[in-house]
Amino acid sequence: MKKIYLFLILSIFSCNIFALNEFVADYKLYVDNIKVATETRKLNFYGDKYEYISNANTTGIAKLFGDISIEAKSIFTLNDAGINSEKYSIKETKDGELTRSYIIDIYPSDKKIISGVTSTNPNLTTFKTEGGNILDPLSLFIALSNDLKNQPNKIIFSYQVADGKYLKSNEYKKMTNQTLMINGNEEHVIRVKEFNSEGNMSAFFSPKHLYLPVIMEQNKNGHNHRYEITGLKFKEENSEELQIIF
Repeated sequence: MKKIYLFLILSIFSCNIFALNEFVADYKLYVDNIKVATETRKLNFYGDKYEYISNANTTGIAKLFGDISIEAKSIFTLNDAGINSEKYSIKETKDGELTRSYIIDIYPSDKKIISGVTSTNPNLTTFKTEGGNILDPLSLFIALSNDLKNQPNKIIFSYQVADGKYLKSNEYKKMTNQTLMINGNEEHVIRVKEFNSEGNMSAFFSPKHLYLPVIMEQNKNGHNHRYEITGLKFKEENSEELQIIF
């Protein structure tokens, strides 16, 4: 295993904007059934903007192939069309050395995205968009969670997604609902599958868990990657306390 791929896990009614719950979610990542990493995701709300942060680190036997850490952050807002990213950054280190770094600024009204200069991305790049909301790899799964909750009859979800290297139009299809065992508990989940790109990602979203993905699966370079949620704490409306669901 030469490299550990930590794939980042993962519209609302017209003219109606629903607030998102702040939360802290913990995940574990398996590659070919071997636990290789843990990840914590936090969603915070400040004024009119959301800050979504992810911290992932290799663990156990995976550290033999390198002590890898990935930090990502998405700043986004919520409008009539759903989630709309404004800024995204990601930094990856291996054994203390920076190996990857991107930062993008999104300007929906100007229909453009600027990928800024970093130590591993020396060229400033501008992408033209089709207009409308833009997502990044981190806010993508928040958008899916939000849309699954607020548009239960919708089957196909289309998004523009940018990460600093590309701007893609991704489509996801809601499949039949399933029942899975999540941390020893039987739960009804909604399966969503990416179907119009080279990706082969499937994710299972749980209404009990704020419609967040509880399992994510993808095949990369012949290896099966599987994310599983291990814990969730969320802040109820008008409450300063984080409620623990596990």
